[in-house]
Amino acid sequence: MSNSKHEAIGVIGLGIIGRGVSGNLRRKGFQVFVWNRTPRPVPNFVGSPAELAELCDYIQIFVSDDEALLHTVHRLSENLAPRHIVIGHSTVAPDSMRAAAEIVGGRGARFVEAPFTGSKIAAEKGELVYYTGGNEEVLRRAHPILEASSKEIVEIGELGLATVIKIATNMVTAASVQATAEALAIVQALGVPLEKFVQAMQANASHSTTLAMKMPKMIQRDFEPHFSIKHMLKDIQIANQLGLSHYLELGATAAAHDQLMEQMQWGRGDDDFSAVARKYLPETQSRDYGEPQLPEREEQASPEAIAPGVEAAPVLAEISSLPSDVAATIDSTGNGKVNEALRWRGGFLTQLLRRGLQLRKLLGARLVQRGMTQPLQHKEGAFLDLSGRTTLRVTGSDRLRFLNGQITNDVRKAYEAVAIEACVLNAKGKMNAHVFVSAGPECFWIDADPELREALPARLERYVIADDVQIEDDTDRFSIFHVLSQTAPNLSDCRIVSVRRFAVPGWDVWTDAARHDGISQQLLSAFDPVDSAAAETMRIEQGIPRWGCELTNEIIPIEANLEERTVDYEKGCYIGQEVISRIKMSGQTNKRLRGLISLDDVPLKAGMRLVSMAEKGKAAGWITSATRSEKIGKEIALGYVKRGLNNPGANLDALAPKNSGAVVAIPVQIVSLPFL
Repeated sequence: MSNSKHEAIGVIGLGIIGRGVSGNLRRKGFQVFVWNRTPRPVPNFVGSPAELAELCDYIQIFVSDDEALLHTVHRLSENLAPRHIVIGHSTVAPDSMRAAAEIVGGRGARFVEAPFTGSKIAAEKGELVYYTGGNEEVLRRAHPILEASSKEIVEIGELGLATVIKIATNMVTAASVQATAEALAIVQALGVPLEKFVQAMQANASHSTTLAMKMPKMIQRDFEPHFSIKHMLKDIQIANQLGLSHYLELGATAAAHDQLMEQMQWGRGDDDFSAVARKYLPETQSRDYGEPQLPEREEQASPEAIAPGVEAAPVLAEISSLPSDVAATIDSTGNGKVNEALRWRGGFLTQLLRRGLQLRKLLGARLVQRGMTQPLQHKEGAFLDLSGRTTLRVTGSDRLRFLNGQITNDVRKAYEAVAIEACVLNAKGKMNAHVFVSAGPECFWIDADPELREALPARLERYVIADDVQIEDDTDRFSIFHVLSQTAPNLSDCRIVSVRRFAVPGWDVWTDAARHDGISQQLLSAFDPVDSAAAETMRIEQGIPRWGCELTNEIIPIEANLEERTVDYEKGCYIGQEVISRIKMSGQTNKRLRGLISLDDVPLKAGMRLVSMAEKGKAAGWITSATRSEKIGKEIALGYVKRGLNNPGANLDALAPKNSGAVVAIPVQIVSLPFL
């Protein structure tokens, strides 16, 4: 193809990759026009996707997720013609890629699927690797454009398959970086210089280009984004959903998902995904990758230093209950292995305790333990840190009418001191988001799962047509804590909102992000801290669905038992209302979220298939979340079970794969929710 004006290239999305690709296209002599949702001071920035389509024959789309891709091609579609070739580079679900192709094809234009591997440096150098899918002739015509920013183009086949390959490669990448972070922690904990581990890995068969780039930066704690946590988390979530739909247990992928999610909850979604290493490596690292440089005051770890604001009992108090080989390591003089450990590596255990590891049995500290769902007796209640949740501010004179047309609950029930729970749906009644909404002076506040930071505002803004409505992302401005207590916490200069996140009385504490640590210390003086494991157990015991586990873009709220808490049938019209009303009238759904108890007390895992042996092994559903409940004394789980097989009291089998390749059937019983 020639680089003529009539074959100009349009680039939509000027993130890390889009900027690099457009720069390489210009250097290769192409005429390039660009558009981004947020205006950028770059050459040939146009006013809209429609204007881009008027100017360009080839349009490359670099947007972050499924919703953004479909929204973008919808906006483009009215201006597309048979001369156009649209190239989708987003990592999305295969069905979303095919849907985008259908929208483009409906206007006579052609579509190429081309997700890529490679991050910031590869994009800047023009060394991406594209996985392509689509019609061979269309791929041939798009080839010169892709060559301008790549070192290799791998043709996969029909539309949708290249996306599967991209998701699969990211599964490997995320798992390998997570394993490397854990390996670095072990190496450092046992006193081996980290530079020796780097040297050993360079000669190891499992070494890779990714590890060569990420490992030194993990050790140096350099998490400048090349591929962000929020984007990797989105891709891993797609992988989990694909696994569930094909009844596959993806253990390594689930583990990577949990660690990425933890970093999102700390508000680090824009960091490089290798920032999962923060959990394992100390706060400061010496230049030569050696031992951590920690303040001298932490060399002698006192009970107060172990967990500020949490009462700690003497180490010797529980020696009699410890195994003899452990008790023998402790003496009253401050010597012995446990006392050494408290000083070892400049307070290594102190660092771990601050991250919420459960070492109460050994050290006697009265911390909140996994499975605990009631506040400890010596405090007024308990609290957990929800900082990192997506926080949106909706303003404008039409904000009430607009939001009432977007969510399932009645916005008029939301007050400054009371939040409502609601769902945002698509036209098919399936979930785009699970949210909490409260009112403010001349605004409404929405908070949602961290994974929805880009998708939720994009979804809402798509329906802002002629409305006086503005949607602002204030996620980085606020920290949110949730207090489980009968009475509101007494904190000055904080916004206190009543909300039942765990089906029990609770209070959200909103504060400026700059005051996060100070408010956390104030809460510690009155309430017990709840770690993520304890919060997850409490959630499952109460039967509360969670985004990314029970709640996905394929779930209807009634299937997840959200009807009573999130749906108002008297409020008027909203997107997806017809489907919800039809289900109410019929009283039937294809599946329901149920509680499951392991009858043999064998641990259950998310992703396990459920089958009915009474129906000759008929597929019955799948497990979405699982935990050990100390209050019930059982291994329990949440899962979706098909209609006709989900009556409480019925027995099913959960299928667990063995290393040998065989499958073990774990008997489970269906129970009504909540468990308690």
